[in-house]
Amino acid sequence: MESYGLKEEQLDEAGSLWTPEQIKNKTIPAMFEGMAELFHKLKPIKNGTFIYIGDHSEDIVFGKNAQLALKEENINVICITVHYLNLNVNTYKKWSKQPDYFVQTVSELDNLLN
Repeated sequence: MESYGLKEEQLDEAGSLWTPEQIKNKTIPAMFEGMAELFHKLKPIKNGTFIYIGDHSEDIVFGKNAQLALKEENINVICITVHYLNLNVNTYKKWSKQPDYFVQTVSELDNLLN
């Protein structure tokens, strides 16, 4: 497996160096205003569907890779990019993998998921 032009051993080494820092960092990132309330009112998702919500291109790469891996098990992966921190609105169309949906507000995400 190669990612970012690195061999698996190199990825393992990078992961072993990064993991302790992730564990030490107790910062809880802010969510969209209203996101927590939205999660509490979500309706159940039909069996065989996995929804992946992210805020940058690598989230979509992950979600699309999961879709390929889960295809044989008849699991559909829906990738949603949220317009978090105003980073993606002008760039996401250039990403190598495209999200299934791009939302800019919690209200849009609510309409999409419910």
